[in-house]
Amino acid sequence: MNRIRNPWNWLTCGATAFALLLCFWGKTQHIWAMLVFLVPCGLRLYFSPAFRHDMADLRRRLWQTCEDYPLRRSSPPLLAAATLVVVPAGLFFLANNYVDEGDNVPVMLAAASLASEGDWELSEFLDRPDDFCYLGNLLRTDKGTYSNYPSGPVQFALPVVLVSKLVGGDYLNSEVLRKLQKWTAAWLSAACLGLFFLTCLHLVDARPAWVITLLLTTGSAMYTTIGQGLWQHGGILFWSQLVVFLEFRRTVHPARSTLWLQGLALGFMPACRLSAVIVMVPLIGWVLVRDWRRGLALGFLAAICYLPWAWLNFSIYGQPFGPSTGQLAGFSWQWDRFVPALEGVLFSPGRGFFIYQIWGILAAGTLFAMIHRGTRRPEKCPCPAGWQAICFSIFALNLAMVSAWINWWGGWCWGSRLLSDSLLMFALLCVRPVAQLWQHLQGRRLIVAMAAIGFLLHAPYIYFKAEQWNGAPADIDRQPQRLWSWREPPFLNPIQRVWHAFAK
Repeated sequence: MNRIRNPWNWLTCGATAFALLLCFWGKTQHIWAMLVFLVPCGLRLYFSPAFRHDMADLRRRLWQTCEDYPLRRSSPPLLAAATLVVVPAGLFFLANNYVDEGDNVPVMLAAASLASEGDWELSEFLDRPDDFCYLGNLLRTDKGTYSNYPSGPVQFALPVVLVSKLVGGDYLNSEVLRKLQKWTAAWLSAACLGLFFLTCLHLVDARPAWVITLLLTTGSAMYTTIGQGLWQHGGILFWSQLVVFLEFRRTVHPARSTLWLQGLALGFMPACRLSAVIVMVPLIGWVLVRDWRRGLALGFLAAICYLPWAWLNFSIYGQPFGPSTGQLAGFSWQWDRFVPALEGVLFSPGRGFFIYQIWGILAAGTLFAMIHRGTRRPEKCPCPAGWQAICFSIFALNLAMVSAWINWWGGWCWGSRLLSDSLLMFALLCVRPVAQLWQHLQGRRLIVAMAAIGFLLHAPYIYFKAEQWNGAPADIDRQPQRLWSWREPPFLNPIQRVWHAFAK
């Protein structure tokens, strides 16, 4: 009763509700809406010792639920994951004014069309006097104008647009759609990290699980690719991580619903991006090898759950796999240039995976432990057999596919975008090495250094317009040799622009 009467509680709830309304209205930048929520909370923490005590006690209880999971708890600590990972990560992704529009502009247009007219046809946006509708992203057919990119990501954007419509937002306005796109991307990326954190709790204690999640949040494509523009990769990451988490969970707490949820997740993955096949098929095979009945059932359920998407694609594009199948044509592959592209995907200053995810080198510890079985440490809890092998396999398949593709650098993007599909699978291989390093002072210093370097490599893209490197001094798609230049790497572009300006 005292909490209900407390005016501070009413102020906090009111500020939160008003901040959410501002976000869905699209009337202001997200960072200002966040301040509407954060400033009252900060003032309350500063002036109210009782509130500080309550928050500290809540944090301890939530942290303890993470420490107790999965062996001493039958239910996953969803509230703890939301409070300790999802909300901070989402707010961090929103704490800037950058929106990576790119390929997902049609996603927002389709969501807006569904909310306003109930169809996927986009011709009403062709005459817009703004630059949000890129004609190159749209496909004109005899039936009308449609997205030239997969429709699957709409499943994440549509609820956000519908809420904006419900609260009276001008969701058909291009500026509002930009803000809704960023909002959707930020929380989708944060939700992926929350699932990743829950999976990590099956492998290590809460602190190292939180540390590796922090490394991903501030120094990986989760920050610059997934968290800033709702790329199609986000859908693959979310559904694949749900499958992996449920597979880990069933080894300790089996449930009948697990198979159904995994089938749904696997069925929704290919709708987001055709490259999901390199994640989807190995995951089904992983289950099939360990339990052939369950594996067959999982594959059948995935096929059934994809049928609505297949029907949608066939009704619009005339074939069941959407508009991206043209990228599978023979001219899109360059096997004769596979090795140089492989080197670029891994180590080039423009797109190298281990340059923009420097913490990835820690996976070598897991690889060493797999080769030398005697070095393995006791498990925190039972884990599904072969999880390391499946993580390596999915990453290797993703790496091979990207290296063989003619546009292996991914066009105008940042870092190793095209390897995002397997990013969280690969990150699972770094969890135990992080836990071992965190036990020692020098190891903690090394991890802190990696976190700082990771953030400094990605921050120029978000805060200092380093994406201009893709177009100057030459278009990267016309001169891809620039990807190898250590004299002018993308992450130094803001500094070099300032230097050249002063030099003139």
